[in-house]
Amino acid sequence: RHYAALASPVDGCQLLSTAHFDSLFKHTCDLPDQFLNANFPYGVATPRVLGYQRSTGDRNEFFYYGPGSRAIGHEGYGGSVGLVDPERKIALGFTKTLLHSFIKDEVTGKLRAPKPVEISKTRVTSAVFDALADE
Repeated sequence: RHYAALASPVDGCQLLSTAHFDSLFKHTCDLPDQFLNANFPYGVATPRVLGYQRSTGDRNEFFYYGPGSRAIGHEGYGGSVGLVDPERKIALGFTKTLLHSFIKDEVTGKLRAPKPVEISKTRVTSAVFDALADE
């Protein structure tokens, strides 16, 4: 509900006007995230708009929150995610009961950071946007 209310009214409450939401994108940065780079060896900068992560628009990258140029979101440890794509008028909240972000490597048997296409958030988000594209 938080992400939906960022871009449109929810029960009569809209957290940001369209003009204010658009102004978020005037303050972007792509800086290394010390936590993510320490725990997930992707070696990429984190695209941000104030306190939110900005979607790269590419489902093969870690920061995919939908194909829209104004899609934003944020993930929690363990795979939970919240996102909004105001261009497509959709917000999505996804939680898991699994409290870790690593997967077991099939070859070595050791835990490793997942590739973007192996993350539940990427698979669920991709399925939702694919289904919307079919309409």
